[in-house]
Amino acid sequence: MKPTRFFAFALGAAVAVAVPAVYAEHHYGAVRMDVGQQDQDFINKAWNINETEIRLGNIAKENANNDDVKSFGKDMMKDHKDLNEDLEKLAKDNNATCPGELEKQNQDAIDKLSALHGDDFDKQYMTEMVKGHRGALEAFKAQGSGGDTPVDKWASDTAPKIQHHLDMAIKTGKEVGADVGDEGGH
Repeated sequence: MKPTRFFAFALGAAVAVAVPAVYAEHHYGAVRMDVGQQDQDFINKAWNINETEIRLGNIAKENANNDDVKSFGKDMMKDHKDLNEDLEKLAKDNNATCPGELEKQNQDAIDKLSALHGDDFDKQYMTEMVKGHRGALEAFKAQGSGGDTPVDKWASDTAPKIQHHLDMAIKTGKEVGADVGDEGGH
């Protein structure tokens, strides 16, 4: 290719890329990058965790016997609702999506716990809260140490709140005789 043709081709390619970006920035604010698959997978997982906590917390209001379990459920509803609102904004700001419906295993856990009442609910709910928050903490820490994307930063910033939830779950779980497992695991 002759230099003048190459220059014209390069200029044309640059304009073809720049014009849509300038148009997008002008009409939609800053140009955003799409999240990678790892970030999208984490967003899906975090959304499912939060939404499950919200729904189970609501069930705890009705099915729990112990006032501390009811209070824990109320706290989980509020905190995880706030986390999901932050997550949905993060996803939107980074051209990602939140699933909108629970994965089957999360819905199965909700169905299982909603059939329990009183002391049986208290023990099983708190057992699940300890187990679930341990898994969530592991996922948040892994994502938070994985890089420097906005999703990584959100996960890292959120991990201490998940740790606090785990600590509360262990304390409340002990009160009602739940299986809190190995406390060294947190």
